[in-house]
Amino acid sequence: MYKYGIIETEARGKQNRDVVLTWLFEENGTLSIFGAGMLPDYKDGQDRPWQEYADQVTALVVDDGITTIGEGAFKYCDAMTAIALPSSVTAIETAAFYSAMSLAAIDIPEGVLRIGDEAFLHCDTLTRVDLPKGLQELGRGVFSYCDGLETTH
Repeated sequence: MYKYGIIETEARGKQNRDVVLTWLFEENGTLSIFGAGMLPDYKDGQDRPWQEYADQVTALVVDDGITTIGEGAFKYCDAMTAIALPSSVTAIETAAFYSAMSLAAIDIPEGVLRIGDEAFLHCDTLTRVDLPKGLQELGRGVFSYCDGLETTH
């Protein structure tokens, strides 16, 4: 069993065409995001096209070409244990992974320049974060209430 769909965006690409992003949720719990451009903001975390499966997502795979992880995009994905972000990502917006309570570690790619406020707030089991050397902006409370966090590089 798998589900898929189109992510509606208001963005325009270089040729002034609509940016098309798609998603795929697989029975094994993997959510994949495909395309190029910015993943939209989902401020309350409830209006995402994959919302019906948010509590079943165990792994996130983001395709090379995605540049921004939108606000609240993976908020309350409580079962998420693994995140694979490509080097094309330059920004992780506010509360993008808020309350991903099963996430133990994350390697943030070198291309990321900015991590928004509370991006990883309440990731209770997070113990290790590898931050990129070129990171320019780290928002307020990014790792607040990550009580198990032992190492950041």
